[in-house]
Amino acid sequence: MTPLSAADALRLAEAHANAGRMALAEEVLRQLLVREPRQVEALNALGVMALNQGQYAAAIALLERAIAVNARAPVLRSHLAEAHRRAGRAEEAIEHARAALALKPDHAGARTVLSSALADQGQAMQRAGQLEQAKALLAQALNLWPQNVAGLLLAGAIEIDRKDPATARALIESALRIEPKRADGLGLFGRALYDLGELDAAVDAYRKSVALAPTFEALLGLGNALKDLGRFEEAVAAFDACRKANPDHYLAWLNLSEVKRFRDNDDAHLVAMESVLPVIETLPQEQRVYLHFALTKAYDDLKRFDEAGDHMVRGNALQRTSTRYAEAQNLGLFTRIKAAFTQDMFAAAPSGQSEAPIFVFGMPRSGTTLVEQIIASHPSVAGAGEAPFLNQAITAFGKTAGAPYPEFVSLTDASALAPIGAQYAAKLHALAPQAKRITDKAPYNFLYAGLIRLTLPRAKMIHTIRDPIDTCLSGFSKLFAEGNAHCYDLGELGRYYRAYYELMEHWRNVLPAGSVLDIRYEDLVADIEGQARRLLAFCELEWDARVLDFHTTARPVKTWSAQQVRQPVYASSVARWRNYEHRLGPLIEALGDLARQPVTPRAEPPR
Repeated sequence: MTPLSAADALRLAEAHANAGRMALAEEVLRQLLVREPRQVEALNALGVMALNQGQYAAAIALLERAIAVNARAPVLRSHLAEAHRRAGRAEEAIEHARAALALKPDHAGARTVLSSALADQGQAMQRAGQLEQAKALLAQALNLWPQNVAGLLLAGAIEIDRKDPATARALIESALRIEPKRADGLGLFGRALYDLGELDAAVDAYRKSVALAPTFEALLGLGNALKDLGRFEEAVAAFDACRKANPDHYLAWLNLSEVKRFRDNDDAHLVAMESVLPVIETLPQEQRVYLHFALTKAYDDLKRFDEAGDHMVRGNALQRTSTRYAEAQNLGLFTRIKAAFTQDMFAAAPSGQSEAPIFVFGMPRSGTTLVEQIIASHPSVAGAGEAPFLNQAITAFGKTAGAPYPEFVSLTDASALAPIGAQYAAKLHALAPQAKRITDKAPYNFLYAGLIRLTLPRAKMIHTIRDPIDTCLSGFSKLFAEGNAHCYDLGELGRYYRAYYELMEHWRNVLPAGSVLDIRYEDLVADIEGQARRLLAFCELEWDARVLDFHTTARPVKTWSAQQVRQPVYASSVARWRNYEHRLGPLIEALGDLARQPVTPRAEPPR
């Protein structure tokens, strides 16, 4: 029988492939290569078949043989680039895709592959925290292929990581216009809306995502949005579904524990968590941390303080081993700030027009959320939560000035600092253009009190104070999503608190009198109306009794305290540290004389 010509063999193989007879197609092509080992079209076709079957090494070998015969064919380079990309070799994929475009600049396949490979490389950089490099790669990718949905979504995810949810939203919306029923896109859209504070819209986006694919990530996001809206029963249901979507991921347990009050020792959720305890040491470290902190909250609710304390200590010890914290560097920042700001700097009348900002700052877990919720319940006030804008403005200014904060303060004329306040105020105003005042409760803004006075002199600054041991214990009992690296070791936590305390003393000494209002958490608990009147008077707001109903305010609350501020004020958290006193030796030693500030506990009213 006369062998088929190369053209006929290729047509036959194509017919087999189109009919789904892949084995027959492959056999025809291999027989052709036995006769003609340098038959480029057969090598290319077999390479593409191997690529589509996930046999990436075979595909690369076949396509390299084809290119050795004809190095001027852009389609071969494009296919080889895709094979490398799918094999996880982004750099090789980029190299071959660029070679294809050098041969044919308008080759659509090569542009698509290059765009995808750049996106892959950008994703790797995003995971490594190299966000600016990742952003640059994604810009190249989308310039090559603006319809690259995966690239658009990744670019959106990077902007979320960069704390720019508005830009993220625009990118994700572009992707969803192309693929409106893409589950991961809708989930990411929910995340951007959540970060923008549009929680009702975030819930809607998450629900649409879950309807298409009930993934752990989408259900977790849904639960967090519902929690912040005060819809706790729905949040528990979402976290339950999240738990079922991935039973081995205990972050769902941690989030669930924070939105419910455990009242019975035989609570079904508690029993389920306890069932894991016999094998907890076999779990990955991250999962053990989640479970320890979840059980800390549950046992604390049940007043089983020995068990709560045990899990608290174990969870923090584990978390500290994976947390990067340079104590000397962090405490050194406090020293540098005190050196940079002197009383003379505030003698001249500072410039700055915006009177909208109300800064509420203090150590985490000192009452910042409660104070903001009271003020933001006033009809003339909007609550921005923990706005990142001041830190962003300071970072941007430091890059321009060629020196970081606080060093750029002494290297720059005070009037030249005005752009910091202007940039901050513009972003804050955009959140609530009609509001007379807007609260920002980013706790670490206490680092910037002097700079706030220089660049936003009409802003109000409120400092929340709570018993030092209670404050530190509350931070030690929580697993933070990010930051707060000093909170996972009692000695480090106590030394950080001392540095913060000394900085606040410095601000009291150098700032003009009345610049900062101190609000003590224990006084607020004891006399909610009296302290609320102090707050409003300081903020130059008329008295409005609605602020006393802060726990019924519908505004979102993004914090571990979301559940607490939905309830009337009780004093059960005053002197809470006594329940764990025997475990707090390193903290009390590090606090020194600060640990001996007296606080009189008050009884919690009956419910």
